[in-house]
Amino acid sequence: MKGVCRLLVTAALLAATSHVHSQVITEDMIGKERRGSWSSYALGKGKDLVLRAFSVATHTTTGLAIDMAPESCGTNLSFIFPYDAPLDRDLEMQSVQIDARIDSGGIFYLLGMTKGTMGDEFGIIYLNATDRYSALIDAMRAGNTVRFKISRSSGEYISTEIFSLSGLTYSLNRIGAACGEISSAASRGAPDANLPRVPAKPERGLKSLLYRP
Repeated sequence: MKGVCRLLVTAALLAATSHVHSQVITEDMIGKERRGSWSSYALGKGKDLVLRAFSVATHTTTGLAIDMAPESCGTNLSFIFPYDAPLDRDLEMQSVQIDARIDSGGIFYLLGMTKGTMGDEFGIIYLNATDRYSALIDAMRAGNTVRFKISRSSGEYISTEIFSLSGLTYSLNRIGAACGEISSAASRGAPDANLPRVPAKPERGLKSLLYRP
């Protein structure tokens, strides 16, 4: 509960700030806490505020982000991966196929998309909205390992990413509780009402998570 309160306080203070454009990749991570293989934290400001659970694949530097944003607090999944060098050109929107399997269970057939802008250091694959999100998240909460096979829409294989699910449930519960409290407070017109003031200690950049020592 202490971890949830810390995230709630720092995220609520961010939500109360004026709206500024932010990039959810390089923005400061606020209130980060690690449990098992997953980290949870807030990033962004104002309307760009995101609450994120994040983990790095077991054998690559690809990250899996599960985001919630007030006021809906719905979940959005994405893969984040570093390029070898900043892009030297724009990349058009591309569709990808994603097959997800938790432990020895059935396969979730998903679709996603990705694009890039010249100068980007990270690529992002966004999973398309699907009515199977809830079932996928529930299965991940109950599982030990999730495997994602990623292919181009043509069927060309790209990679297989494997993530431990240790700590996922705690991290999702933490950001979910914070998101709910922030949304409830915002509906009353006071995002930071009755919240204790504590210093917010930022940790700079996604690279500290993707590039392990």
